Amino acid sequence: MSDPRNDIYNFDIGRFNCAVICDGFTEYATAAILFSRAPRKELGEKLRFYELNPDKIRCFNNCLLIKNNSEITLVDTGFGHLAGNYPGAENAGMLVENLKKNGYKTEKIDKVIFTHYHFDHIGGGLDRKGNPAFPHAVYYMNKKDWQKGASTESYGKKILLDLESRMELFDGGIEISPGIKVIPAPGHTPGHSIVKIESAGGELLYASDLAAHQIHLERPGWSMAHEYDPDLAARTRREIFGYAADKKIPMLAYHLPFPGLGYLHDKNGGWSWRPLGH
Repeated sequence: MSDPRNDIYNFDIGRFNCAVICDGFTEYATAAILFSRAPRKELGEKLRFYELNPDKIRCFNNCLLIKNNSEITLVDTGFGHLAGNYPGAENAGMLVENLKKNGYKTEKIDKVIFTHYHFDHIGGGLDRKGNPAFPHAVYYMNKKDWQKGASTESYGKKILLDLESRMELFDGGIEISPGIKVIPAPGHTPGHSIVKIESAGGELLYASDLAAHQIHLERPGWSMAHEYDPDLAARTRREIFGYAADKKIPMLAYHLPFPGLGYLHDKNGGWSWRPLGH
């Protein structure tokens, strides 16, 4: 069995050649943080069903690479060197290494999309020397999230400030390139965004942190303790998950087991998950 920290999964969306690049995984998330609004008894039942340790839940970090002709876009950058600063993230920060192992040079990345300011998504934006990890890339981010992240005392603050001159900030949604759209999905953070890819009849939704575990698909109201606006986050989950299920669009979830790809199906007021790939 391969080491899950070193995985890559290649697939196509229309004319786009895509890859899920694993940044590794973390084992730090407790049930009380991930499902802060869950009724105690029902949460216990869910944890037993999924055989989860309530004090140590594994979350993967699935970054997306999109190749369109000569242009390469990366969505989120994982923990990067910040993995060493955070207990439980010792098995994360593998993105750049895995890119290089699979023939992708960091200087060939043209665009980087940050879906939100949390450091497990932006940590790989700088290398250990404090230089841009993707030296020729333009970085894209929602303006509300950049402002929040750059003014909040956190591991990621320095990264956002140091990348400011390379950053293209936007309000609401934006089409980064033909067929690659960033869509507002607020609540988890003020400017939390998802990415929709469309090409030659193929579609994919990169859902970022709408779900940190499959349980969030089944119980979208069980918000995370660290969410900016839990009520808005729950409404956004229901809207996006319902759309993906109704339109039968595959979804990529950042924290679900690698490669985080699957389809949603209606189930008892929530959604069940049918994974693709491994």
